[in-house]
Amino acid sequence: MCPSRPIPLPLLGSGFYARRFSDLRVMGSSAGQSPWPQFLIFLLMLERLLYRSRASHDFGSLHLFKLLTEARLRNEKLQVTGHLLYFCGRFTQCIEGPTESVDMLWHALQSDPRHHELELLARHEISTRRFAQWSMAFSTYSSL
Repeated sequence: MCPSRPIPLPLLGSGFYARRFSDLRVMGSSAGQSPWPQFLIFLLMLERLLYRSRASHDFGSLHLFKLLTEARLRNEKLQVTGHLLYFCGRFTQCIEGPTESVDMLWHALQSDPRHHELELLARHEISTRRFAQWSMAFSTYSSL
């Protein structure tokens, strides 16, 4: 029997809800045992965030490579995917992932000294990722 209204998940903090039982994946149980005494719940809710900002200084190839290497490692840990465009001293970035991860990353980006004038262009729930194969895809004018 599926519920007709969202199921609150207080263990995950405020704002986390499952819309259907199929939105939950329960892990940590062996066959024949009830999973509920020792469960971990993973939400499949995804969000996409799009922003742009101005670089604090010109980024050369080496600086961009270092930034991408750090971003890709962090994004893999957070289960975030996306695309970063750097052109004429401006960043435009699309990030996709679990709501909590997108929140953490957005807060970190707002205090990152490598850029300023952050402008949130869009943020919404998604059902599928556009950049599922990329922890961080990258483009510059020369690669467009």
